[in-house]
Amino acid sequence: MNPQTTLVINFLSALTFFANVSTIILLFTLLFAKFKKNKISGLPKKILDLASKWAIPASFLIALVATSGSLYFSEVAKFEPCVLCWYQRIFMYPLVLLFCVSLLRKEYKQIIYYALPLVVVGMAISGFHYAQQLSPDSFLPCKSIGYSVSCTKYFFKTFGYVTIPTMSLSAFSLIFSFLLAKRARSL
Repeated sequence: MNPQTTLVINFLSALTFFANVSTIILLFTLLFAKFKKNKISGLPKKILDLASKWAIPASFLIALVATSGSLYFSEVAKFEPCVLCWYQRIFMYPLVLLFCVSLLRKEYKQIIYYALPLVVVGMAISGFHYAQQLSPDSFLPCKSIGYSVSCTKYFFKTFGYVTIPTMSLSAFSLIFSFLLAKRARSL
C-alpha cells in the first residue's frame, strides 16, 4: 500500500471515529430531549439547536466525503468494491445531490423526507455488511457467485474496528442523527 493511500485511510478512519462519537452524543441528546418532552435547557439544548441548524450542510459534507472516499478507494487505491459496497454507494451518492439542491434552494424541511429513506436503507446495508465482515463464516459468498471480491474481505482495519463498511455505516448514522435533530427541532 502506498503512503498516499495510508494517509487517506488514516484520515478517513479518524473522521469515522469522530462520526461515531458525534452520533452517540447526538442520539443520547435526542433521547434525553424525547424523555423530557423537549423541555430541555443548557448543553443538551445547545447541542440540538446546533445540530438542527447545521444538519443539512453537515449532511452534505458527510455524503460528499463518503462519496469521495469510496471513489478514491476504488479508482485510485484499486480496492475492488464488493456487491454490498455497490449497494451502499447506490444509497450514498444521491444524497450529495439531494443535500446540494436543498442548500441551493434553501429548502431545509422537505429534504428530510427524501433523504431519510435512502439513509435508513444505506445504514441497514452497511450494518449488515459490517456484521458479515465480523463473521467470516457468513452466509454471503459474494466471491463464489462471481460478481466481485468477497464482501467479508478487509482491505484495512484501523483503530481495531474501522473498515470500509464501518466508514459507510458511520456516515449514514451521523447523517441519520442530523436529520432526526433537524426534524425534532422543526416540529
